[in-house]
Amino acid sequence: MGFQASYQLDFWGLQRDRLRQARESARAAHYAESVVGLTVSANVAVEYFTALALRERIAATRRNTAAAREILEITRAKVDAGVMSNLALSQEEATLAAQEESLPQLQQAEREARYALALLLGRPPEGFDLAAQNLNGIASPLVAPGLPSELLARRPDIAQAEAILAASHANVDAARAALFPQIGLTGSGAYSSAGLTTLLDPASLGWSIGASLIQTIFDGGKLWSGLDIAKGVQAEILAQYRNRVQRFLRC
Repeated sequence: MGFQASYQLDFWGLQRDRLRQARESARAAHYAESVVGLTVSANVAVEYFTALALRERIAATRRNTAAAREILEITRAKVDAGVMSNLALSQEEATLAAQEESLPQLQQAEREARYALALLLGRPPEGFDLAAQNLNGIASPLVAPGLPSELLARRPDIAQAEAILAASHANVDAARAALFPQIGLTGSGAYSSAGLTTLLDPASLGWSIGASLIQTIFDGGKLWSGLDIAKGVQAEILAQYRNRVQRFLRC
């Protein structure tokens, strides 16, 4: 009857770095969920304003079409009276045709924006409509000047990029720690006896402890290449993070 146990010392911090990388990756995934929610909300606002703006353009096009039709009738009367030439009549007819041609395109675009808004809201497009007909009464929020740049840290996409960057740092540390030897501790013990009655006697106990040191001698440069790859990924993510922050600062 015996037992055996082993334990690997995380002397160089390899497992700690891998745990830190996993935690930062999980944090990035949490912020990614917030990014999706923010993106959906922004798309809802964009499609809503787009539909209302198209409705205003449709109303304006209808008014322009009615005005062009009246001008065409006046021009036709003048041509019949010999006051104006047929060229002016052709120009007014072309203007009216252009207005009438643009109206179905605007109506189709408004319908597409309305259907897209319905899908974003999780509702069937059939029968979905908006109560508002234009952008009147919509006031944009006032943004006070001189806001601190620290507000960028509250953006979930910036926080996600920061967590991904922290995970890449931990990945580099883990790749560096993998270059060092692994230290392990083992222990074993057992009771051995010819008779069952003396099996648990202290004299029947035998035990041993030991330590091991494992180091890769030749791997074709795999570990060093892994470290170079981790550093390259870290530099790429750092450049992306800087570019994202600078882009928002310009806005």
